Amino acid sequence: MIEMGAVDWNRVLAWLASHGLRILLIVIVSVVALRLLRFLVRRVPHWIQGSEGVEPSDLAQRVKTLQTAIRGTGALIILVVAGLMVLRELGLDITPLLTSMGLVGLALSLGAQTLVKDIIGGLFILIEDQFDIGDSIRVGNLSGTVERMTLRATHIRAFGGELHIIPNGEIRTVSNLTRAWSRAVVEVPLSPDEDVARAMEVLEEIGRELAADPQFSSILLEPPVVSGIEALDGWTVRLRIAAKTLPGQHWGVMRVLRRRINDRFQREGIRLGFRPGDVLTKL
Repeated sequence: MIEMGAVDWNRVLAWLASHGLRILLIVIVSVVALRLLRFLVRRVPHWIQGSEGVEPSDLAQRVKTLQTAIRGTGALIILVVAGLMVLRELGLDITPLLTSMGLVGLALSLGAQTLVKDIIGGLFILIEDQFDIGDSIRVGNLSGTVERMTLRATHIRAFGGELHIIPNGEIRTVSNLTRAWSRAVVEVPLSPDEDVARAMEVLEEIGRELAADPQFSSILLEPPVVSGIEALDGWTVRLRIAAKTLPGQHWGVMRVLRRRINDRFQREGIRLGFRPGDVLTKL
């Protein structure tokens, strides 16, 4: 029968007094760090609202994505670092592990540069609040309404129904067409021999009528303004009327302005101008 060796309690107590206390301290610090991370994640909506001054409902998707990214990345870093420190205190040689992790990290960095680029681009889009779900944006020659946002890509739905998926790392310049407010702009081409002053008076009347219309007064931030002659091209005299609207409401206001201008000009006998080759006016 094999006799169990006597336990050297002095060595056990010495180990617990040194390595054991350090392991306990590592665990405590890790738990505190995880709780601090959770607290910081909960504060993300307050920081965004305080800096941008917008409602939480408009930022739900952006806040959720940021919270997920911060929570997952932060927890992974804390647990990996704590685990390596505990292994070292247990007397294990972590040098081969660190070397293999370095090689794996190098391979991933070489093979996933585009992915990292897209994720970093997505983080900047979310942090800077460049656009949100429901915004109408233009990226290069693509435009549409933002349907979905992830850290890797932005999904925009074009007016014709096409869904464009754009990697965030490829977004260099973005035009947000519905941020804070929009502007409805309608250019009116007149025949060169028409009375410009009379046409401007009619446009101003149309603008006042639109501003007084209960159906549109709630979405107009400013009454329509006639800016005057914007262009002379030899065939037409172009006037412009513009109105500041709530975000995304400018398209509807533009359609109404075009219809009212066309109907009113026909009644007033004001002729619209055409360039050679034009079949229908763009009003």
